[in-house]
Amino acid sequence: MKTTYNTPHGIMDCFKNYLIFKLSDDFITRENAKEILKFAYDHYKNRCFVFISSRDFVTNIDMTAYDFINSKRVVGFAIVSKDALVRGQATEAQGHFNGSFSFFPTEEEAADWANTVVK
Repeated sequence: MKTTYNTPHGIMDCFKNYLIFKLSDDFITRENAKEILKFAYDHYKNRCFVFISSRDFVTNIDMTAYDFINSKRVVGFAIVSKDALVRGQATEAQGHFNGSFSFFPTEEEAADWANTVVK
């Protein structure tokens, strides 16, 4: 079962163990991240989940935006893209997330991984 939220910064599809966020902005600030994560935390309540960020384009992200991620709730973070530049960004972001982190070319692969991360 899927629940979809239209956030000010993109579409968030929430599933049992993970969400897929399709970013519509080309820049994410700390405040944007706080708004996006509020949708996720409200949906999952006290359950753990994986955040999958599906990116069709290079996005400038304030790395301090990762400060709002509660690693006790967000137990995994994945970036999905076929763009090599996005992969480079993922490498930088990995250092700002305290939990399982991975990069995938498809949402399906990321979802499979997410279901193994959430116990």
